[in-house]
Amino acid sequence: MNILLVNYEYKPQCGGAGFATYNLAKELGNQGHHVELIIGWDYRFGIPEHLSGVPMYVVKLRKKSVHESSPVGVLGFIIKGMSLISKLTKKNDYDVVQFFFSIPTGLLKYGIREKVPYICSLRGIDVPSARKDKYAFLRNILNMVNRDIVKKASAVTALSNELAGWFNNAYPDISVQVIPNGLDHRLFVPKKYYRNEIKKFVTVARLIRCKNIELSMRAFKRVHEQYPDITLDIIGEGYLHEELNEIIRREGMSAYISLKGYVDSEEIAVKLCGYDVFYLLTVADSFGQVFIEAMACGLPVICADIGGPKEIVVDGVTGIKVVPDDVGSAEEALRYAIEHPDKMQEYGGNGYQRVLDRYSIESVANSHMALYQKVLEGGRNRGLDK
Repeated sequence: MNILLVNYEYKPQCGGAGFATYNLAKELGNQGHHVELIIGWDYRFGIPEHLSGVPMYVVKLRKKSVHESSPVGVLGFIIKGMSLISKLTKKNDYDVVQFFFSIPTGLLKYGIREKVPYICSLRGIDVPSARKDKYAFLRNILNMVNRDIVKKASAVTALSNELAGWFNNAYPDISVQVIPNGLDHRLFVPKKYYRNEIKKFVTVARLIRCKNIELSMRAFKRVHEQYPDITLDIIGEGYLHEELNEIIRREGMSAYISLKGYVDSEEIAVKLCGYDVFYLLTVADSFGQVFIEAMACGLPVICADIGGPKEIVVDGVTGIKVVPDDVGSAEEALRYAIEHPDKMQEYGGNGYQRVLDRYSIESVANSHMALYQKVLEGGRNRGLDK
């Protein structure tokens, strides 16, 4: 099958959608399909990782930082990408085009020259009312265009049941199929040794407001008063770095909470095994790639009971869910983890198995292929299973 994947994000200048694009392209290529990529990239932050046998068309754009896009940069991607996809769809015989994000990426569907079916993969910011954030006003303005994009798509997918529910609230007449992100678990080695004492906690996240890093630190500080041997490493970069660093310094947390900065994804796969518990209370992740990465390393997880993590983590089986935005609930979870090392080992093993069963890139790629085949057989979105 001849497939074009399009995303204004790409690994590692991205959130989970960029990694999902990379992983899907890699696995589809491994399965013998011809895959091509259109991506957005800011060369100030390095060179994109090319996949063997996968042609990549790069649209240059400017980002605020390595992990944060800007409206101007996204607009530039749409303007330049429109001409590019027009040329490619006129020249190449694609069976299907898949857009990651209906808005903004799906706007490029207006540049498709031939009658190529396209699929919209919803990621969160492109779903009306999925959450309130600084781009809400843009979604309101573009809602009518968004509806046209998803309405005319041959299929629509969502990362989670919750996101699919938000989509159906906005567009009850359009069906959506849930396909989560996949993970190449072969790049992750599960923990082989679990300590009898839970001491080392780790967070991996962009340092942005919705990740709730400050709340996580304040809960950790309170628990540290009772258990002075515990530590928290926070891996990631973002616009809150200096603010969080100042809070750590001002409130005397430097001895046990550290901002480790950006770490390459392949290096994270190795580092995670050195920790006891993965701890992230984000309230705005439509999926949460880092959660399945942590579980692939055999780590038990503490997360907020909301969004993508709500469906990834099974409370009392692979980790502990806490009330969103609740410091007290986070404290209780931390204390439980520290006081029950046997349970943490059990959760870690269960989490690894859950990744193999539900989130392997092979199974996710197979789900996409089944969808592509259904599209080619003539199924429009209203005829697809929800």
